[in-house]
Amino acid sequence: MTAYEAAPDMLAEIAPLAQQYKAADAVQDTARQESARNAYLAALLRFLAAGWSGAAGEEHELPDALMPSAYLARRAQILDQLENELGRLAIEYRSALTPLQMSAAVTAYHAVFDEMCRIGHWHGVPDPDSQLPLDDMPAHFKAQRAERIRRHRARQATP
Repeated sequence: MTAYEAAPDMLAEIAPLAQQYKAADAVQDTARQESARNAYLAALLRFLAAGWSGAAGEEHELPDALMPSAYLARRAQILDQLENELGRLAIEYRSALTPLQMSAAVTAYHAVFDEMCRIGHWHGVPDPDSQLPLDDMPAHFKAQRAERIRRHRARQATP
């Protein structure tokens, strides 16, 4: 578990509530939506009051309009910190003197990138100076990049 990740007991409690809310939302069952939303927010506020200050992750959240502002601010702060960490790890990679140091930087970079993807709510592309050489970037990044290039070329080919 990363420093910013939700505790397993928290996810066990809120994940089903988030799914209940989303299922009720899909069929516009407002009574079930409200029940799931109230239970979710009560659980989230209980964890926040107990000192948890991580990010549940997009999959385990309600729509932002329903989330407490303190949670949204903390999530944004976490994403900023993680993005800064990507930059630091890219510098560590570029200044590595041995293959072992380089490999350690890549491993740490992938873990931070994966955590940002788990949290969601970011564009998925680190700043250019925070990226590693393409061969060392996470597979998820390379797949997204290939898809963006494919879409761009398709738009260019269409008159």
